[in-house]
Amino acid sequence: MAKSTENGRSLGGLISEIAGQLGRSLRVRVELLSSEVSATISHLKVAVPLLAAAIVLLTTAYLLGVLAIVAGISAALGKHPHHGLLGFFIVGLLWALLGLFAGYCAKRELGAKVLAPKRTIELLKGDADWVRSVRNQE
Repeated sequence: MAKSTENGRSLGGLISEIAGQLGRSLRVRVELLSSEVSATISHLKVAVPLLAAAIVLLTTAYLLGVLAIVAGISAALGKHPHHGLLGFFIVGLLWALLGLFAGYCAKRELGAKVLAPKRTIELLKGDADWVRSVRNQE
């Protein structure tokens, strides 16, 4: 005969129930992780090709724009002996300042976003806290 606990339930029944609950809990966590990862992947499948096209087009526009600005500055300097060099230096300095500002903004933006499956991690932390509290009660 199986041993029974104070409430009349057998030890084997309790172990079976706990194992079932752990299995269901694990399935829920795996499903949550899977849904978060697949949502991220589907989002990236759209964003990455668009980003590549944007990079190519903006790089071309950037190069043409820089050459036009340098030509304009060189023409404005007129007969200065180093008008071409000064044009490139002025534009390079301006672009460096804009690049530093853009890099700073990108760093702040990336620091605010977390790419890890946040809900799953929080759920697993809660599970770990629950396990610790159960251990401490024993």
